[in-house]
Amino acid sequence: MKWPDFFPDDCPDADAQLASGEVFRVIRRKKITPNDFKPHRETQRYRDFNQPECIVCGLSVFRDLKDIKQLRRRIPAMRKKLIAKGLLNHNFGKIKQTLRPNHYTWWVPVETQPWEVFVIVQEE
Repeated sequence: MKWPDFFPDDCPDADAQLASGEVFRVIRRKKITPNDFKPHRETQRYRDFNQPECIVCGLSVFRDLKDIKQLRRRIPAMRKKLIAKGLLNHNFGKIKQTLRPNHYTWWVPVETQPWEVFVIVQEE
C-alpha cells in the first residue's frame, strides 16, 4: 500500500491490522464527501496535537454505534454532527485500537475513496 507523503516513515504502526469490518465516523453534513476523510495532519499541518504523530495522520473511527453516540453526547462540538457507517476491507488500509478502549485509528492509503462505502446512519 502507498501511504500519503505526510505519514511518518514508521506509520501505520507495525501492529496495525488490515482494515476490515464495520466502523462508525462523525460526518459534517448529509452528503458524505472526500473532506470527511481528511486526517487532522492534512487539514492542520502545523498544529501540535499532543499525540503520537502516526495517530494524527489517521482517522478516528469506532467499532460500535453506542460508543460514537456517547462521544457525541460528551463533546458539545460533536453534537450537531452526523454518524456514518462504513464497511471496510483490506483495500482500505490499516486499523488499530488507540487512545481509548473503544477508539480506533484508521490509516487510509492514497487513491482510496472511503466516502464511497459510508452511509449516514444517524442524524442530529
